[in-house]
Amino acid sequence: MKTRIILTVLLIAFLIGSWTAFILSSTKDERAYKANMKQAQEWEEEGLYQRAILKYKEAIEYNPAQENWMKMMYAYEKRKKEDFSGTIKAYISDLESAVAMYPDNFDFIRTLKDLYVEDNNPKNACKTIETGIQALEKKMADAKKSDKDDIDGQIDELKVSFRKIRYGFSPMSVIAIEKYKEDKGYHDEWEGTYALYQSVSEWTLEEETEDSEETTEKKESKQITKDAWNYWGEYSTDVNADYVSPMSPEGISIITKEYTVALDEENDKGDIKTNKELQSRLINTDNFVMGIFDKPVYKAGLYAEGRVAVGEYDEKNKEWTYQYYNEFAEVAIKEVYEEAGTFSDGKAAVKQDGKWFIIDTEGKKVDKNDYYEIVLDNHGYYLHNNMMMAAKKAGEFCLYDKKLKKLGSYYEDAGFISDDGLIAVKNEDGWGYIDTKGNEVIELSSDCEEAKSFVNGVAPVKVNDSWCFIDKDGEIVVDGLVDGLNRKKLFEDISYVDSEGRFLVLVHVDNSSEKDTEEEYMKDAVENKDEEKDKNEWVMMKFDVVY
Repeated sequence: MKTRIILTVLLIAFLIGSWTAFILSSTKDERAYKANMKQAQEWEEEGLYQRAILKYKEAIEYNPAQENWMKMMYAYEKRKKEDFSGTIKAYISDLESAVAMYPDNFDFIRTLKDLYVEDNNPKNACKTIETGIQALEKKMADAKKSDKDDIDGQIDELKVSFRKIRYGFSPMSVIAIEKYKEDKGYHDEWEGTYALYQSVSEWTLEEETEDSEETTEKKESKQITKDAWNYWGEYSTDVNADYVSPMSPEGISIITKEYTVALDEENDKGDIKTNKELQSRLINTDNFVMGIFDKPVYKAGLYAEGRVAVGEYDEKNKEWTYQYYNEFAEVAIKEVYEEAGTFSDGKAAVKQDGKWFIIDTEGKKVDKNDYYEIVLDNHGYYLHNNMMMAAKKAGEFCLYDKKLKKLGSYYEDAGFISDDGLIAVKNEDGWGYIDTKGNEVIELSSDCEEAKSFVNGVAPVKVNDSWCFIDKDGEIVVDGLVDGLNRKKLFEDISYVDSEGRFLVLVHVDNSSEKDTEEEYMKDAVENKDEEKDKNEWVMMKFDVVY
């Protein structure tokens, strides 16, 4: 009994002591907080903003309320107006802490975004905006009706800033590559590598000549210009070929050119004789020859899963037909098709006798369904995330899932399915965009004369006879290009590709009004009246995208 009483007394004493210590500590902390805040405000009034900031930070350790972060931010802003050298990194670091603690505070988000831009860090600025929008959208869902309009306005402001920073932080520019030939242009490639057809210069050796003074023979080199295909991008290669196919994800492609070929005979010195021969080879980026085709190839698809569709031009009917070849450049499927896509998961879409259907790698139909059209993407794939866009009748395009069940409505025309999941579609109201569930996400409008599906967060649309780019909110982010003389040109046509951190565009531009003044234009017209002026050209554009 006595033991129990002693333990109870000790427990009460411990609790009283702990509570007393807590009260004393809290009182001490409160005094320290007030002292730091008072000193910070005094120094701020005296114009000693950096000293004030340090005291605000000490006060925040005791009381991290939003209003205290705001006071410190205002002190930073006052210092910023005077001289910001050496201060921006500290301001960013402190404001990052404020945003982490209060992610839906619009003032913190906006200020941190602006600081990143000033610090030449647009990537973090965009990420701050994105996370800020998410936090504000969550805040709006729980907000009072009277506050929703204000929050919605804040979100809109951040979206406008995002577009300006992501697409306008670095100026768009023409990549310094020569013109592309309109009839052949380029191949939309894989992993940042593109096949381009353009004028190239190379050196060749002329016939041997005799030097009369030294009585020795020599070969003179001569520079010539010709049109040829080359790869440009991550796997840049100057092959100067008659034709190159799209490069596969494994770096495999078809190259058609004159190769030096070893013959089965020797010369007088016992060396193996060689000859120049036009060949089409299936080759990888290590220059490993996988196979040699039995005829020159001038049109082909993307090599995938041991199959590549190779085209042959029918002179009689003036059209291309296709057969699939294997990894040894031998015919793998004897059937001839009017169109042939790229294999994925053992299947590809083909067209034969005016009908589209799906085959396996042996050329067998995988089901009984026929289609008026199956929409292929830029790489020849018909399937994305187990979905396809197809039409069983003309003007009845719709989405189908992996079980070929129809999703959503029918459309007059449609674009391909991309990883972005926003697909261009057209009906009587014009062009617009749907998601992969068939829901309309960007309103169909007659203002949009033509549209292509989203890739890398942007999509090309044609408005008022010229092309521009929109983002997923339907807002225009790029509407032309500026040449070296700062003249804006409109996009006449667009074939566009994407790459991480930027998007690359092959644009057909109108050069018909290049001259700075009417006088210069008329002078040029008179001097070149007998020459046919090429009013248009294809050029590769690079638009710097923050990330």
